[in-house]
Amino acid sequence: MAAGSDDSGERHATAPANPYTPRQIFWLKALVFGMSALMLLGIVGVFVGFVMVAQEAGSQQGASPKIERASASRSLADTESDPGSAKADVGVDLHDIELPAGATIASIALAGNRLAIHYRHESGDGIAIVDWPGGQVLSHLRIRHPTSVVGE
Repeated sequence: MAAGSDDSGERHATAPANPYTPRQIFWLKALVFGMSALMLLGIVGVFVGFVMVAQEAGSQQGASPKIERASASRSLADTESDPGSAKADVGVDLHDIELPAGATIASIALAGNRLAIHYRHESGDGIAIVDWPGGQVLSHLRIRHPTSVVGE
């Protein structure tokens, strides 16, 4: 009787022989294990990086003034009439920022610990750069609009 056949004369398919040597299989397993270890180390590294950045941001946040919720019984009008009384309710120091007389604030932008206040005035627009935690005006930038455009 031939290999792969039974008594009835039918042929059965046999499993193909393994084309890889035991040494090749060993190295394939070693490579898969090594790449898996590298991926896990990378994931752990990213996680540790996130934690370190979050801790650094948290320690820098402590340098800025803390703002607590003001009591509901006080209104903005009460604070404007007595600016010193707002310190107890809000929990921060209030700072005066000097703008030209008659100026109106057009917009405010915050970047890091710098506050840019864009104001409009009859003599021209300007931008006041303020140190956010300290309240000191670092500089005033004047924006001048030309009355005539070159080429007209």
